[in-house]
Amino acid sequence: MKIIQPEITNDATLFATNVAETDFAVWNPLTTYSINTMLIYVDTNKHWVIRSLVNSNLGNVPTGLNTDLNWVKVSETNRWKMFDLKTTSQTFNNDSINVTLNGLGFVDSVSALNIDGATIQIIGKDQFGTTFYNVTSSLIAVDGIYDPYTYFFSPLIYLTDFVATDVPIYSLASYQVIIAKTGGVAKCGTLLIGKVIDIGGTEYGMTIGITDYSVKAANEFGDFIITERAYSKNVQLTANVEKASVNAVINALNRLRATPIVYLGAEDYTSSFAYGFYKDYGVVVSYPTYSKLQIEIESLS
Repeated sequence: MKIIQPEITNDATLFATNVAETDFAVWNPLTTYSINTMLIYVDTNKHWVIRSLVNSNLGNVPTGLNTDLNWVKVSETNRWKMFDLKTTSQTFNNDSINVTLNGLGFVDSVSALNIDGATIQIIGKDQFGTTFYNVTSSLIAVDGIYDPYTYFFSPLIYLTDFVATDVPIYSLASYQVIIAKTGGVAKCGTLLIGKVIDIGGTEYGMTIGITDYSVKAANEFGDFIITERAYSKNVQLTANVEKASVNAVINALNRLRATPIVYLGAEDYTSSFAYGFYKDYGVVVSYPTYSKLQIEIESLS
């Protein structure tokens, strides 16, 4: 098991992107808007899709708060959905998503979650522009391919989560991530750079599932009406923590208790990757040389 403490992406660290911010017209304080008008509101570290709640809406600055009587924040703009606190909301763009993030601290990992693409390329450059990492990976899953028949006739299945933990540690470097899907629409739910903390080996018995917030209701005729909504991933596991690392692991988990981080349950199982919080954890000092960490993780929806 590993955890990744991500860096915050904002106006200062998003260096470049090929995703346009043209969801709707930009809010103008001199324009009068009618009820249900959809716009985008752009300010420092604010990139929102908003909807007017009233008619004759003039000069009212959107706040993004639930108490705002004039505007409701619907979501982040398409460009910024990959950097919000939701994994199921995706940034999308024709052919590719090409983003460059500036790292502030020491970075050794790149996480791309809930993605849709054929390949992902990660390019790391130091503060002087010298490339120190350039790796392109196919997102085609090879699980279940074990002979010529399955190679030629099994349907293509693509990885939806990808994490690179072999990035050389640099400070003040830039990281370009290209999710390519030529002829289609590339999508990304979450993109993060950060620092890996190795917790310990994950035992067999890890449980992976979801909590679905979709509504499934039957009408008076017994027909089901399904309203699809977001979901969150749940992972429960036990990790073996070396004796020398127990205190450090406990301190790290306590410090990050209210911080969204990336959890890698087991790197061989990308379905165990989750961006969110732990619901609870406990450490059992079982043996002289190592202890058992039992943790339950819930991802952001």
